[in-house]
Amino acid sequence: MLPGIRQAVKAAQGSDEKTVYKMDLAGRLLAWSLEPPVFMKLKAPQMAQPLECAGPEPVLQEFEELHAQLIELSQASAGKAIDQQKMKSPFANMHYNAYSAFRIIAAHDRRHLWQALVPHWCSG
Repeated sequence: MLPGIRQAVKAAQGSDEKTVYKMDLAGRLLAWSLEPPVFMKLKAPQMAQPLECAGPEPVLQEFEELHAQLIELSQASAGKAIDQQKMKSPFANMHYNAYSAFRIIAAHDRRHLWQALVPHWCSG
């Protein structure tokens, strides 16, 4: 999702007034569906599935690197109308605004943290 967010932040115009961001309907629904506690199990799209189990250290390192980029994009978006910039989901045939993308990632991360704390979810 980072390339789409990066492009949207770059294209977003600045705002003279205090910015109050709003999620669009698609973003709200997707973020809601990803929030824990999980009510429905969702299979990750093929392109989002890990190729092999590399163990926790490389996964944590990649997580930290990607989230450092996400923090930079969040800082770069300050004062810009990122909720007016649409982007296409890399995982589904849907569009949502860049602000929604940030919220979707946060919900997705909370879902994975919840899964890590509830080991039975991952088995079977």
